[in-house]
Parts: sequence; structure tokens; C-alpha cells
Amino acid sequence: MSLEKYKGIIPAFYACYDDEGNISKERTIALTEFLIEKGVKGLYVGGSSGECIYHSVQDRKETLEAVMEAAKGKITIIAHVACNNTKDGKAGVFRAGLLGIHMEGPFLGREKRGAHDEAYLQNPDWDRFEKLQKLSGGNIRLVTVDPSLDGANEFIKKCAEHGIKVSLGHTTCDYETAINAQKLGADHVTHTFNAMNSLHHREPGLIGAAMD
Repeated sequence: MSLEKYKGIIPAFYACYDDEGNISKERTIALTEFLIEKGVKGLYVGGSSGECIYHSVQDRKETLEAVMEAAKGKITIIAHVACNNTKDGKAGVFRAGLLGIHMEGPFLGREKRGAHDEAYLQNPDWDRFEKLQKLSGGNIRLVTVDPSLDGANEFIKKCAEHGIKVSLGHTTCDYETAINAQKLGADHVTHTFNAMNSLHHREPGLIGAAMD
């Protein structure tokens, strides 16, 4: 099996199971080692704070720990943390040494929230982010933001000033709003085409802005 086309990328990684349908540490380590051997640049461990509807918080912790056991010191590991309570999110990311956290939530649009719990959604707030950054040990490197929310412009500028990458996503924003966010410092799009308006010839939206 050739994985040459994946060399140098950071694929998403979720979970490996045993024959009984439980999280398998051995298989998780084996797959991680296989991907490292094939030359991936890193692994993006999805649902690291336990918000995945198919897994418990404990499942997520065990998966992340197993990935780190095989990968630490060899490749970059990015833990995905979404809309969850602070206790579970903190527990998830502190179970392993990390090179970075993608904070996908809580600064997301309600209409395009997807699987994220609406109870935790809020407008972008720098003071709130600083508290979460402190809890993370300074490990948050990437934040997904809906640029149409109140306070988004100022938040994006603050992130740019402090070296935090901003990714636009979970939004119904129009093209002009997305372009403005790019000018303020946003330079990523979170799972393009998913949780955003579709591309339309008269309303290009975020997808159109990403293609410019």
C-alpha cells in the first residue's frame, strides 16, 4: 500500500478498536507508527476533549495518550478541542505532551454549529480566551472563529498580535465578512465546505473568499 501522496501532510486521526468494539491502545499505537513510517508530518487527533458523540471523555484521553506514546518526539501532534465543559477539555489536553491545540469552539455560529453543544457557544472574547490559554499551559495555537459574531474583528486582531492562528468556520458569513477577517489576520478555513454556506455564483461566501 503506497501512501506517498500523504507524505508531509497532517491527517486526522480518531480511534482504533479491538474486536469487541472498544478503544484499542495496541492498534492505535500500531497505526500511529505506520503513519510515521510513511512520512506524515504530524497527526491531528480529533475530538481530544471528548466531545465526539461516539466516544466518552475517557476514550478520547486513552486515544490521545496512545498516539503520544508512539509519536512524541517524532512528529507534530495537534489536539482538537471543541465545545465542551472546561474541566473535560483541560483533562483531555493535559493527559499528553502536545505541540499545539486547535480550539474549535466556543466562538462559533449557532446556525452552523454542527455537533457542537449550543450551551457552550459564545461570542469571541479575548479575556475569555486568555483564561483558556492559561489553562492549556499556553498550548493553543489555532482558534476557529465565526467572523460574523459580535467582537470577532477585535478578537482576530488580538490573535494576530499574539501569534495565534485564526481559522474561519462554523459560519454563515458572506464573502465581504470573510475577506475582512483575512485582512485582520485570519489565514485558515476549518473543514472547508462543511458547516458553512455553499458556494453560489452570486453569494460566494466563505468558500469563495478562501479560493481568492
